[in-house]
Amino acid sequence: MTTIVRSFGFFLGCMALVVMTWPAAAQTPQTLGTYRDWSAFAYQDGATRVCYMGTEPTDSTGAYDQRGDVWILVTHRSPGGGRDVVSVIAGYNYEENAPVLISIGTKTFTLFSQGDTAWAYSEADDRALIAAMKAGIDMKVAGRSWRATDTTDEYSLLGFTAAYEAISQACAN
Repeated sequence: MTTIVRSFGFFLGCMALVVMTWPAAAQTPQTLGTYRDWSAFAYQDGATRVCYMGTEPTDSTGAYDQRGDVWILVTHRSPGGGRDVVSVIAGYNYEENAPVLISIGTKTFTLFSQGDTAWAYSEADDRALIAAMKAGIDMKVAGRSWRATDTTDEYSLLGFTAAYEAISQACAN
């Protein structure tokens, strides 16, 4: 039951995120499926199909008083758009120039941030991160808020590969 509630909460959160950021021509996201701890979605933005997947943390630590929604997303845009774009939404604005670290097994990835979102530095970094996520079981994301609050969010990677395949098929070039 907890997985269903988490998935529904995640879906509502993603809907709110998309509604806040899409232009008027975009349509309501279509659910592609829920795959263990990950959910996949797609919507049309003019001539571009946008497919994304995401999950919420299974655990969060940090001495914060309040925090917004926290997600990690992987996005594809087709045709000709970006693929394998990993983004971390922190639920707070990151400290300027502070790195965001993702740990999966023995591998660590450094992301840059702007506002409440962090991204990999390059397409090659995104691809390496995706490969590690496919091979991993869980991951940790460590960041620092603009108020100098350190946080660590833990995510399950169960279902990542199946959700990734769903968005890859839905946004095949």
